[in-house]
Amino acid sequence: MKTITTNVKIQFDQFVNGCSEQYVMETLNRINEVLQREFNDISPQIFANNIDGGDIEIANEMFDKNDEQIEIDYSVDVDNIVGSHFDFNGTVVGFDEEYVLVQDMDGDVFSVLPVNIEVV
Repeated sequence: MKTITTNVKIQFDQFVNGCSEQYVMETLNRINEVLQREFNDISPQIFANNIDGGDIEIANEMFDKNDEQIEIDYSVDVDNIVGSHFDFNGTVVGFDEEYVLVQDMDGDVFSVLPVNIEVV
């Protein structure tokens, strides 16, 4: 018998707010459970201990009109929404392709281009 170790990258989406490091650990633990259940004859395992922010690449980096990075839970000023002529303050609640999802104080969520956002 041989034990084989290989380096791999795993990509998955995060659809919930919260700490990316914690989400990665929970997701890798879930993947490990499936691997061990479905392929128990070869004992596969993803080594998921000691993962920190330096081990995680987040591809949804977006920048506001001042080149400040936009992240979930950031407070932002929004202006020039397409189809309207009002400005508002809100909180970033997610991302959808090229749009930032911003929730206003009434709980309504708007899809906003990053060039119309300023991180405050």
